[in-house]
Amino acid sequence: MKKNSFFAILAAFLLSLNQVWAVDSFLENEEHVKLFNQAVSYYNDGDYKKSVSTINELLAVDSNIPEAFNLRGNAHYSLGFYDLAIHDFTEAIKLNIKYADAYRMRADSYRNQKKYDLAIDDINKLIEIEPGNSNFYYNRGVLYEENNDSKLAMSDYTKSITLNPQNVNAIVARANVLYGLNDFKQAQIDLDNAIKINPNSSNAYKLRAAINFKLNNYDAAINDYTKSAKLEPHDAQLVYYRGVAYFEQHKYPEAILDFTDALKNSKHKEPIYYNRAVAYYYSNQYDKAIDDIGKIMNYQDGAMNPYELRGNIYYVSGKYKEAVEDYTKMLAIEPNRREVQKNRANSYYNLKKYKEAIADYTAVLAAKKEAEVLHNRAKAYTALEMYKEAIDDCTSFLDLAKNDNELSLYIEDVQKEIEYLKYKMSK
Repeated sequence: MKKNSFFAILAAFLLSLNQVWAVDSFLENEEHVKLFNQAVSYYNDGDYKKSVSTINELLAVDSNIPEAFNLRGNAHYSLGFYDLAIHDFTEAIKLNIKYADAYRMRADSYRNQKKYDLAIDDINKLIEIEPGNSNFYYNRGVLYEENNDSKLAMSDYTKSITLNPQNVNAIVARANVLYGLNDFKQAQIDLDNAIKINPNSSNAYKLRAAINFKLNNYDAAINDYTKSAKLEPHDAQLVYYRGVAYFEQHKYPEAILDFTDALKNSKHKEPIYYNRAVAYYYSNQYDKAIDDIGKIMNYQDGAMNPYELRGNIYYVSGKYKEAVEDYTKMLAIEPNRREVQKNRANSYYNLKKYKEAIADYTAVLAAKKEAEVLHNRAKAYTALEMYKEAIDDCTSFLDLAKNDNELSLYIEDVQKEIEYLKYKMSK
């Protein structure tokens, strides 16, 4: 089974998108208040297009309302229109140079466009406005981390924690940087602290589970995945990775149950089908394994190509014809994959297609002399009554066995086989 790398643990950049839009402090005209409140209502209901059109009506009669530009920017942001959002937040800032939320939202709009320098500039403005705000350092740390500057990210997360030792988001984020640096011990200290502060921090459990998985502490990983899954019951990844941990413990029934559960809510089903197929394979449930692989024949990220994996399952279940078909398709993709060619040769042998088996064995041996392959080719030659060739292969086997303690156990048997082949030749 391929051990997939753990999904990124990074708490949300925007700590809260739910704002209290107070209108009495900046609007006096009752009609303007009505329009603004209507736009807020649409926004809170998730009808961002209507929110935008309503704010357009308000700005058409009064274009000097920074809160209106900010609200429209939030709606554009929620629609994924980041350029329009940036324009609106910029207009809000022109009207109010210390408009903290506009800077924060513009920074996240830049972040979504991967314009990290501009985003960092906006967070710098926020820090100038409010230098003691722990969350602003946390926000800038997120930007540094996403921009692959772990050193500056670590510095900002630490500053955030210094300003507010209870900032769980910053503590988990720093642990994530430490995780990436393979400093698992210090990361676990941070995560234990985060969980002590907030026992409902799903991200802390996720990351601690990932560390325990890396350290092969599968029971501890399973325990943390379970806790996180209770907090986020619709997160299919948590159940999936718990299934992977069960698999590593050879607890295949539990792994299969988790993979099956993960399929219900996952958008990316291919790796789950793949790993469930492997679990079925190790549970000797070959038909179910083959059925899962059939759903993901174009999947490329497993430890084996689906054709190779399914070919192996066909082989162990005695379906040699189907195995040959899948191995042939695999070799069309990777012609030099000798393990597959060896397996196809064995499948041909079991189908009594000895010439085809010999051709594959010969190709494998051209790359490297292997005792098992030599002996198998000898058996194929014997089946075709090509005794001289069989004797040559057995002799080559003995040459390899002289310097191999494990193979030396078979020397006497192969010598007897050579005598038998010589007898057959004499007849």
